[in-house]
Amino acid sequence: IATLDILDEAGLGHAGTARTPEEAAAATFYETAGPTVAHIAATYWLNGLGTPEGKEWMAQRIDVEAILEMAWGARREGADLVVVSIHCCTEYRSEPTSDQVELFEELIENPWVDLVVGHHSHVVGPVAEIDGEYVIYGLGNLVSGQTHRQDAREGVVAIVDAGWDGRRWRVTGVGAVPTFVEGRTYAIVPQAPGSPVAERTMGALGAYGVPVTQRSVEDINDPA
Repeated sequence: IATLDILDEAGLGHAGTARTPEEAAAATFYETAGPTVAHIAATYWLNGLGTPEGKEWMAQRIDVEAILEMAWGARREGADLVVVSIHCCTEYRSEPTSDQVELFEELIENPWVDLVVGHHSHVVGPVAEIDGEYVIYGLGNLVSGQTHRQDAREGVVAIVDAGWDGRRWRVTGVGAVPTFVEGRTYAIVPQAPGSPVAERTMGALGAYGVPVTQRSVEDINDPA
């Protein structure tokens, strides 16, 4: 609750955890210069912890039926694009597991979901294109104290392009700003094209042959 209050004070949206059942039942909405974007998030576990008895809604668990119901609800409320974040699977493994692939495919193949993004592995994973839609299997680490491994200090700010096809908004491509977490300051440092970190990161993202363009920090703040 304290974390959510701080995020609210900073003007940052959040999904996946909640202070009330009503907050838990709704997707988080973002207005852009183009589409209205809804965000849903779920996790497979809570690092061995649990929610208070009778308040299981405080943390959204992975339940495909429930996620898709929320996605459909977000559409009814005006979302043009629905993004689902999933925290699951195997730590320090760039290649997605078969369970992760099956889960992500089930989500992205539903007409109400437009992008699926993976977390938990702590290392950058590949981008896959499935029937013209995209999944990102791992964004690596951003805000993190995991400095014991080089690859766990590397991460991605994903920049997703979308376009209007005459009937609806669709995700048209994925770009990335490679980042690195400094060891002492924990500062998040964008990486220049051609740097060793950027080369490894872009290689991991493009491992499945899907074109991923390295983008600049300025693109992160572009309202378009």
